[in-house]
Amino acid sequence: MSDRTGLGMLDVAILDALASVGAVPDGPYVKTQRVLDVLYDSAGIGPRIAHEPLCTMARPWVVHLLLVDFHGNVGSPDFEPASPRYTESRLAPLGLAALGAERAVRSPIPIGLVNGDLHVGGVRPPFDPSRVVAALRAVSAGAADRDLVDLVGRPSFPTGCDVELDVDAFVEGHETTLTTTAQLHIEGDRFVVTGLPPDASASELARSIAARVESAARWGDAAPGRLGRERPLPPIIGVDDDSTADETRLVLTAEAGTTTAAMRSFLATLWHFRRAFAVQLDRPLATVIREAAVVAGGEQIDEIERAIRHRA
Repeated sequence: MSDRTGLGMLDVAILDALASVGAVPDGPYVKTQRVLDVLYDSAGIGPRIAHEPLCTMARPWVVHLLLVDFHGNVGSPDFEPASPRYTESRLAPLGLAALGAERAVRSPIPIGLVNGDLHVGGVRPPFDPSRVVAALRAVSAGAADRDLVDLVGRPSFPTGCDVELDVDAFVEGHETTLTTTAQLHIEGDRFVVTGLPPDASASELARSIAARVESAARWGDAAPGRLGRERPLPPIIGVDDDSTADETRLVLTAEAGTTTAAMRSFLATLWHFRRAFAVQLDRPLATVIREAAVVAGGEQIDEIERAIRHRA
């Protein structure tokens, strides 16, 4: 990962290809296929490898800070993006700022501190961008290490899932396990699942639930995958996926008297409801924040804040 932005080499190469074809914030969108062709010619990185990472930098459910402005079907947690022949893309303002930082014509900008790298198989989780900005600004005001850590808070994912981890170990830079869990609440007589873990799919979760229900109906306590009598399958009657492109919403109908605890206990056994990751910072969190604030400067922090407002 780059010391100047926290981005990977492939990410930087994609941003550079976008700039080289004139796909800049104030310019027109450029056919995504052309961008990928230029990337292949300049860096030898083929479209099959680069297309997904390019789309990832434009996906609000994957990263907090968007670096690519995409026109067309960028995909979803359930579906692949459209062919690059049918979509267009250009640099988002923050993507242009990141490229300037990489080319050393601007100060470093701590995009990696906010977005993390779990979405590409790394070990650094993302943080809420507004809280990171507040912590970066607090450095110049002389905030103590504990105050900086409190300002940043726990890791935060764009999907809005719940997060559990050993905070003390994590902020000191030790490896620990981070568990992400979808949100579960009751609306009337139905259970509603929102805010899935990263990389989880509402449709896959619905299929997993339906398969367990069907198996239980057929086999009873001997059903494959059943957890045993001490944690029985809740009496689920129906599963409806009411998700949209902007919101995950899985509606479960169960028999009267089903408790939230029983439903959560069952759902927690399913991969798309609950996931665990090994996470670690290479230095204590307060040190990471202080170093980022010193090298970034106010202009780059302002750039992140503008990207937050634009997304909102």
